[in-house]
Amino acid sequence: MALRLAPVAVLLPLLLASACGGRSEYEAASRRRTAPIQEKNFAVAIEMYFIDTRQMPKSLQDLTVPSEKDGEPFMSRIPSDPWGTDYDYRIVNSPKREYEIHSAGVDKILGSEDDIVYRSAESGR
Repeated sequence: MALRLAPVAVLLPLLLASACGGRSEYEAASRRRTAPIQEKNFAVAIEMYFIDTRQMPKSLQDLTVPSEKDGEPFMSRIPSDPWGTDYDYRIVNSPKREYEIHSAGVDKILGSEDDIVYRSAESGR
């Protein structure tokens, strides 16, 4: 019986998405929610990097370098944003450990209205 329900469980979300405006709107909303989650994951890795090295990473790629303490990288890889563009990491104030992480958004142009930006100063860390 469970095997017969499996296709329904897979198709139901797609059918609901179609009924509520189509699959493309569902996908677009999902992508808009994914970018801030990825940016928060970067923030956790940046904090761990700082604790380990007592300095800010110069780039997100620094997070893939093995830690001197345990030999494990802070992140195994640096993902692209949900639209396939590299995230932009900017140190705003190094002594205060303030930085920003930018997703270029759906238009793939940094600095435009649809950018999704994580600001460490606003995170309350």
